[in-house]
Amino acid sequence: MRGTPISWELRNVDLILLAGHWATGSDQLEVLRVVERRGFVWSDRFQLTPADLTQRIEAGANVYTGRELGSPGDFQLADKVGLMDGGLRIGTTPLAKDGTSLPRF
Repeated sequence: MRGTPISWELRNVDLILLAGHWATGSDQLEVLRVVERRGFVWSDRFQLTPADLTQRIEAGANVYTGRELGSPGDFQLADKVGLMDGGLRIGTTPLAKDGTSLPRF
């Protein structure tokens, strides 16, 4: 909402994962739907490949899973996304089709 400051919780977050798309019949993650913080505003939803997300995390981006709330630019954060053993993880859970709470699109 215009004139409403960004919440303190979201000030240190760079990307929020909203959903993931897995290949049909496999556990291979193809693309992620994300929003990116740009100063005090959030971008429109766009898609990143797992390789692109890995590069951003390695470069120091703070990435969380979350969901959009009622007003634009307002998100509820869930778990931190990171790298462990060369793979993407939500908390300590691998980013797998059946093992994650990330919605599918």
